[in-house]
Amino acid sequence: MIGVRRQSARRAAVFAATVAALSAAPPAAATALDDGDRAWAQGQYALAVPAYLDAAAENLPGAMLRLATAYEFGLGIAADAATAAEWLQRAAALDDPAAQTELALWYATGHIVPHDDARAVQNYRRAARRGLFSAQYFLAQHLERGDGVRLNLAEADAWYRVLLMRDPSFTWALASTSARHRGLDHGVH
Repeated sequence: MIGVRRQSARRAAVFAATVAALSAAPPAAATALDDGDRAWAQGQYALAVPAYLDAAAENLPGAMLRLATAYEFGLGIAADAATAAEWLQRAAALDDPAAQTELALWYATGHIVPHDDARAVQNYRRAARRGLFSAQYFLAQHLERGDGVRLNLAEADAWYRVLLMRDPSFTWALASTSARHRGLDHGVH
């Protein structure tokens, strides 16, 4: 009986070690993303793009965001605005807050995609809820101005308070919306 217990204990230990080794090994997609990042950092864009394509095939939004940049600026591949937009939209659809914010910026400015403040706000809001600082700031700005969304000083104020908790330098923004919210700013339309 003792021999059976030892065998079972050894099997359990071998199984645990195998699981640990397999879970510690990076997935191929993550490795491809890392390879692409190393090549990109060295300015070897033509080497980075195939690695990003491999990682994007595994639905890594970070790789898709990098491909959007490569196609946007023609780095390592011919510039292609439509393909850049496709990659960015795919990454944003996978709930990547950086991609959502970048796509929102594109919509807000009409860069590559048609200008659409409502879509910009939609993407800023998704990324802001996931905690991306820049998305929170740009969402508050759109809410404060009523760009692509109904003017909402109370919600803008709330987002500025979130920003203020993270960075005390946002006192000015909170003071501005609070004054407008209370009707103290005579420039309110």
